[in-house]
Amino acid sequence: MRDKPVIATRREFEIPDQSVRSHAEQISDAVDLLYEDLGNRHCVVVAVQLLGAFAIEIFLKCLSSETISHEVPELLDPDARQLTSRPTKFGHDLRKQFDHLDDRIRNGLEAAYAAKPCIPGVPALRDAIDRYRNLFEEIRYIFEKKDFEGQSITHLVKLVQFLREQVSLMPTISHWE
Repeated sequence: MRDKPVIATRREFEIPDQSVRSHAEQISDAVDLLYEDLGNRHCVVVAVQLLGAFAIEIFLKCLSSETISHEVPELLDPDARQLTSRPTKFGHDLRKQFDHLDDRIRNGLEAAYAAKPCIPGVPALRDAIDRYRNLFEEIRYIFEKKDFEGQSITHLVKLVQFLREQVSLMPTISHWE
């Protein structure tokens, strides 16, 4: 009986990662739905903030995720592979996620934002993102905070919409390692 050859796990970088992008778009859709109903249901304010921060995080991660190709030994086909995605930068700090992006992607986003800022008085995307830098972690446990310095929900939603639009306009670039 011959030994089965070992196939190394391969890493693919597809920017933007379409699986992660789809996840971010679904969260963005939820943000839009909740935001549209904010006037009728003030109880969704925390949910809009939580999901808004999370959508930004996932849009940024779709721009720096890797696709992992795994062997599937339980299948009889030796060429069968399972693909998963994972970020190359972990954590919820939005500024760190933004700073981790490839320079060309980050500079392109900055240029698009500078041409049409979605937050008045904030001319740089990095500064806009920095306003919500730790919101995902802070808002989850807001009930523990004595002082919570919130930011504009409207600007948060506009920032989510800006990132969604920019990511949708990007061509997909792929390479394997």
